[in-house]
Order: sequence, then C-alpha cells, then structure tokens
Amino acid sequence: MNISQEVTALYKFLNIPCVPVALNSGVYWETKGLKRNKGKIIVKFIEPIKPGLDRENLKKN
Repeated sequence: MNISQEVTALYKFLNIPCVPVALNSGVYWETKGLKRNKGKIIVKFIEPIKPGLDRENLKKN
C-alpha cells in the first residue's frame, strides 16, 4: 500500500483508525494536463486499520 509521510504522521498523531480508500480515477484522468476521459469512477472504502501501528506495519495492512 502506498501511504504518504503526511498520512502516516496524522495517523500517529491522532491515534485513531485509518480508513483506506481505493479509487480508479487514474484510468480516466491523466496525471499531467487537463484531459479527462469519460467513465465511471469507483470509490471503495476498505476496512479500517487499527491505531498504534508503526509505519511498516501500517503499509502492510
């Protein structure tokens, strides 16, 4: 799982469960430029990760 340092810092500071979110917007939206292709973006909320894990274990969940 790709987790930024900012998210890890908030996770540790707030000491609350982290709710991962998966989406497929990269299929329809280019990372560079303004071009957007038509399509249905799917957002999926994944089971919360319990608080208190270190960065490596957080990434494994």
